[in-house]
Amino acid sequence: MNIGMVLTNAGYPPDVRLEKEARSLVAAGYEVHLLCPFGKERQRASEDVREIHVHRIQVPDPVTRVRQKVSYYLKGVDENWLRAIMLFAKEQGIEALHVHDLAHAVTAEAAGKALGIPVVFDMHGDGVAATEIHRAANPVPFRPVLALKRALLASVLGNDIKWLRRMEKRALQQADHVIVVVDESKERLVKLGTPESKVTVVMNCEETDNFLSIPMNSDVVKTYAGRFVISYVGGMEAVRGLDILIDSFPMVAARIPNATLLLVGDGYMRARLEEQAQKLGLQDKVVFTGWVDFSLVPTYISLSKVCMVPHTSNALTDTTISHKLFQYMLMGKPVAALPVRPTQRILEETGAGIVARDESPEALAEAILQAAEPEQARLMGERGKRAATDKYSWANEGVKLVRVYERLAKHSHGEPTPSPAPAP
Repeated sequence: MNIGMVLTNAGYPPDVRLEKEARSLVAAGYEVHLLCPFGKERQRASEDVREIHVHRIQVPDPVTRVRQKVSYYLKGVDENWLRAIMLFAKEQGIEALHVHDLAHAVTAEAAGKALGIPVVFDMHGDGVAATEIHRAANPVPFRPVLALKRALLASVLGNDIKWLRRMEKRALQQADHVIVVVDESKERLVKLGTPESKVTVVMNCEETDNFLSIPMNSDVVKTYAGRFVISYVGGMEAVRGLDILIDSFPMVAARIPNATLLLVGDGYMRARLEEQAQKLGLQDKVVFTGWVDFSLVPTYISLSKVCMVPHTSNALTDTTISHKLFQYMLMGKPVAALPVRPTQRILEETGAGIVARDESPEALAEAILQAAEPEQARLMGERGKRAATDKYSWANEGVKLVRVYERLAKHSHGEPTPSPAPAP
């Protein structure tokens, strides 16, 4: 079976989850093609990136995109992407489509229906909740095109969040199968009326051998020698709780004088967080690395004494799980976290970390200091590594994904695929 993955909101590489999924499918004998927009300059229109046959398309200019968006929001289908997906599927002999995230799930499903092939909707998280949260954090658009888009949405749709929820419902109904990243997400979809048998949980666990084989960067290790590093790896958006983490750090530093808070990543909250650290007099204690290549992530984790998942509890974080949790565990590092449902469940089940009693800076500082205690840290690290190489390993999750396609292939070779429910 030729599987056509569709990623419309970003170029490739990088995409850690997509790459892991593709490797598992290729290892099982499938051929994986990816349709995505151009990303970095000098990318080729078609090339093989490791196991994936990548096919890139040029997105329209901003003015054309705005004009096309009106049609998209009226119909729920992006005509440009619909044509691109159908051409891609025909040229590459695609037998099943695998669309990542909500943005163009309905469009891919329309292409699948027209071509008579099944569509898998890979739902990385609650994208509608993410839109609400990020918009609340940035009430004034910082790009003219974004401001124009919001104005158009308001005039065409009224409340676009309600429209997005309708699109989510439509995407769930029309998909042949839905993949989510955590049990709590499946629970939400089942409550919304999605049949339980139609949803498979494929968690963001890490590939043990692949991740641990990445070499350490000696220069980075030397830079932080002699420091008690407490690290966070990931994006810097409103849901990440990094403001609470920074507020907690004076209390941590008072107990651990050589403590350094290492924030590895980037995002729209970074400037505000840097200002916050400066106001607290932490400019020598808090280090912002900016975006780093994924090859450096194991090095930053390896030099850390405690690793952080300070995400706050909300509709998005309570129904998703972060790669970094399993990366921390795999490298035997104790974890400190705020009480978010999936993270708390896994840490308490495995004994791999400490969950703060609430979302206050005081509670988080207390959790960090508990995780930093040497014997406690050693035990939590051992438990986390054991769990990340056993139950919570990609070896198990990849098998679940392959089984989804085994069932789809079985239906496509003589047994009819169940028809999707009609769109509302």
